[in-house]
Amino acid sequence: MDKEIIAAWINGKSAIIGAAIGGICLIISAVIGLFSTNDLKNDYKELQLNQIELEGKINILQEEYSKLEEQSEIEKQTINNLKEQNKIWEEEINNLKEEIKTLGIHKISIFDLEATNSDERNWFNYSDGYSSECFVDKDGNEYLTAHMSFHHGTDKRDILNPTYLLDNEYSLCEGQIVWSLVNEDSKEKAWIEFYSGDTLLYTTKAITADSEPVDFTFSIEGVKELKIVKNGTEPSYGRLTIIYPYLNLIE
Repeated sequence: MDKEIIAAWINGKSAIIGAAIGGICLIISAVIGLFSTNDLKNDYKELQLNQIELEGKINILQEEYSKLEEQSEIEKQTINNLKEQNKIWEEEINNLKEEIKTLGIHKISIFDLEATNSDERNWFNYSDGYSSECFVDKDGNEYLTAHMSFHHGTDKRDILNPTYLLDNEYSLCEGQIVWSLVNEDSKEKAWIEFYSGDTLLYTTKAITADSEPVDFTFSIEGVKELKIVKNGTEPSYGRLTIIYPYLNLIE
């Protein structure tokens, strides 16, 4: 066979094979492109759905934040109202105290009474041999004619809580508690609870190392027996000393 014919035949075959391969590559590219486009569309749709979900969550959070802001404003107003009411009550108590002084109503000190439920000592004065530091407050003021007592964690069920027989003879109880210098580094708190039987009549404000003296007055009209609970956060008895300048019953 002529060399030129053979060469032409080979070139023709090569062209056909090349064209076939090129066509196959185009088909494969088209298929890959189709799948890639579909994947991109699916990813885009998924992103859209995620965006809608996130926008919904953001809207919910914004609504909750708005509600919290409204609630915060309401609570601030409530606190302000309570502060104003507390000022009014304090003024009324001070006026009542002044009226009591003016009228010269008879008072009796609880420290002069004997508890009906126990022979335990509940109040101590300077003559009982305690250090004079026990009767000095954080500012260096002395209360050497006052009484003192110890506060620790307790409740109304403790049988050592002193109970006094009043027989409905008194109308008010008044007192003052002061933080003792011997507790200077203490982080604890102390307060007093007053009960008639199991009924809570009154709880004083808590006093701490940073507090000013706490004054209190409350009604005891119709009270037959008055139980005094010297409460606090100190776990051990005898570790937290509180000064009592006065604790009176008023007829």
